[in-house]
Amino acid sequence: MDLSPSPDQVAILDAVDSLAKPYASVPLHDVSLALVSDTLDRELAEGGFLDIAFDPDLGPVSAALIVERLARLPFAIEAAISALVRPLFGIELPRPFCLLEVDKATRPIRFLQAGATVIVVGADRVSSFVAAADQVRSEDSLFAYPMAL
Repeated sequence: MDLSPSPDQVAILDAVDSLAKPYASVPLHDVSLALVSDTLDRELAEGGFLDIAFDPDLGPVSAALIVERLARLPFAIEAAISALVRPLFGIELPRPFCLLEVDKATRPIRFLQAGATVIVVGADRVSSFVAAADQVRSEDSLFAYPMAL
């Protein structure tokens, strides 16, 4: 079994590395708990990197390689759910995506903001809704991700 990346996967990872290079280190004098970059997020989405799993020739393995590469950055990017879970829904939903366990709804939620798609996972069903501005309250936390309630 050959586990080395395919030529297409190597090319995609090279492109991700080029795109992410300016974000490889923490900006000088930044003291925030969670580093975010709307520019990087937008460039990843516009470049189609978060849609790789929709391609039958590349699939979820290629998407997982992209997510792993982005996880090395000091910036918090909502890529894992967009790249790996969103294709399972088969419909276009607004980003970012937030996962919420139905019995833990009072905890801060990673990447929650107005306009985000919240995926609610229960014991026997999964549902989703788009968060409205009056449903979201930013929350300071020690997590390295933007959080809200």
